[in-house]
Amino acid sequence: MKITIKQEQRQTRLGLPSVSNLRSIGAKTIQQLLSRTLSKSPLRGAGGLLLVLLIFPSCDTLIDLEDMPVTPPQPTKGKITLITDWSKRSAGIDIPATYTAIFNGEESTFDKNTNVLPELEAGTYPLLMYNTAEKITPSGTTVKVATENNTVDPKPGWLFTYIGDITYEADKEKTVTAAIVQQVRQLTIELTIKEGDPARIESTEATLSGMANGMDFKTNTYTGDNLSVVPAFTRNGDKLTATVRLLGLSNQTQLLTLTLTFNDGKVQTVESDVTAKLSNFNTDKYKPLTMTADLNTPVEAGFEATITGWKVVEGSSGIAW
Repeated sequence: MKITIKQEQRQTRLGLPSVSNLRSIGAKTIQQLLSRTLSKSPLRGAGGLLLVLLIFPSCDTLIDLEDMPVTPPQPTKGKITLITDWSKRSAGIDIPATYTAIFNGEESTFDKNTNVLPELEAGTYPLLMYNTAEKITPSGTTVKVATENNTVDPKPGWLFTYIGDITYEADKEKTVTAAIVQQVRQLTIELTIKEGDPARIESTEATLSGMANGMDFKTNTYTGDNLSVVPAFTRNGDKLTATVRLLGLSNQTQLLTLTLTFNDGKVQTVESDVTAKLSNFNTDKYKPLTMTADLNTPVEAGFEATITGWKVVEGSSGIAW
């Protein structure tokens, strides 16, 4: 298909030179100019020919449109396959059956570990994921544990979260792994009765202060003021054991207060500051934490109960239900 340009006119609207200038620059350059113009125009093919005829109704220069390269539009979107990594969770905890994903402002429910995200233009987009956990209320990137009378629930559900950015590249397919973070940690307190007769202990009551009932997992900050948890101790032989599940600790003192009621009606209360022992509690929460110590009960009148020899072991105990 060939056309001839004979009429002198200026092509200002399309950014082309005048016909007199076209004669001086040659047919090859004209082809390049027209190719660039047609590639940006919705009029291609026969429509492109019409465009050229309208621009140059007559001319002395012969142009072969079939030889002109037309640059096709380049893809601008990318594809992402998302893999959710649940490997860092406590042994014995199942992966949630479903979890919420908020990607680029759109909320979805996932029930698989591998999911294909929507195709999007090249760029970076925010991703937030979390599961539904009993006695924990989410709101954006913050969560709050059920609390009553300044006492945090001792057994909330297992909460997992993820927050990060997903980057798309034009005309590329990628696989991205999102590492889930466990946000509730198990704490076990085990006291071994070293002095006195364990059978004399009729009942126990305890509180552990310095609890957090709120967290922003985007900033990894914890909130809670004058909050405690109530560990329910049970006795098995010479050991008193209690297990709680905690979102985290506040920056206040962690003080264990244990009240012992003996079978003769006498009551003693012992306090022990465990702040230093729990200084790293808010990190690596997929590792269960066990604190052990000796409980010395009075063997005769005038003596007070004491707790001594605290030790901390990470990941030493299984999950208590």
